[in-house]
Amino acid sequence: MMQNPSTINIAAANEILKAVRDTRHPYNRLCGSKNEHGLRLMFRMEDNGDVVADFDCEATYQGFPGMVHGGVLAAIMDSAMSNCMFALQIDAVTAELTIRYLHSVKLHQKATVKARIDKSTTRLHFLSCEILQDGQVMARADAKFMILTGMPDESEKK
Repeated sequence: MMQNPSTINIAAANEILKAVRDTRHPYNRLCGSKNEHGLRLMFRMEDNGDVVADFDCEATYQGFPGMVHGGVLAAIMDSAMSNCMFALQIDAVTAELTIRYLHSVKLHQKATVKARIDKSTTRLHFLSCEILQDGQVMARADAKFMILTGMPDESEKK
């Protein structure tokens, strides 16, 4: 079942998201704080349980002239939904990702990505996400995330 946002410790979730950026995945291309060439998305959990990040649509994200590449947007939405899982201390990977591009995301402007868990079962989590620019939904995604099993703990890594 989906976790009720009123039962989530928002401050603890935000500390977890900071740890993901700084120590657990520091060189991640999307959210790692130490990746000089990455997007360095700074995810935070809001009071309603959504995980959110604001980002600048830089020229290096260009697809067609003046527009952010759809693959970049897909990666940003996937990362937002992954960070939703991380915030709740759930290790899961993307099993399925469906995206609907509604409008072109313009370069040289700010945008926001918002993700949430809609439903959970024993092995799967169902999430949704959107990218907004100037308050308008530009793209939507739905995803299924599968629980990771058999991951080595930190003491087993070399």
